[in-house]
Amino acid sequence: MHFKCQSDDPCLHLLARVFSLKVFSGRHPLCGPEVVMRFLAFLVLLVFTQPTLAQDGAALFASKACAVCHSIGVDPPDKLGPHLNGVVGRTIGGLKDYAYSPALDAAREAGQVWTPERLLQYLKNPAHAFPGTSMAYAGMADRAEIDALIQYLAGFNEEGGTAP
Repeated sequence: MHFKCQSDDPCLHLLARVFSLKVFSGRHPLCGPEVVMRFLAFLVLLVFTQPTLAQDGAALFASKACAVCHSIGVDPPDKLGPHLNGVVGRTIGGLKDYAYSPALDAAREAGQVWTPERLLQYLKNPAHAFPGTSMAYAGMADRAEIDALIQYLAGFNEEGGTAP
């Protein structure tokens, strides 16, 4: 099929080829400005109706086994791992009522803080980020998932409410 489009816009030509729409009377249906506007409106709707990273993070918290050992929210129950309220910005190993591994105790003594960057490294590979940690989790490979989880965690203040 020979592609003929009356538009001079190379982007429209590319879009027409990508979407493989039929050619009608030598003029491609994507060549009109109204179709382009509809397509752009569709893209805007698509972007704004996608779940936020924090919403994705909530699902990941539940599905990636985080919730098995950790809790988050108002009055978090005690579990195997420490609660994660206010973890972003908190001193590593900083909860007084939790017995951390020597690796995280050393990080606390050194004044290290859970920054998004440090959480990224820890969630990728806990044993590599803090050799000797007691967290028995192999880590996450997907950067987008890690970012979503960190954003979710950052949404909780120390009391478990919504962070500003």
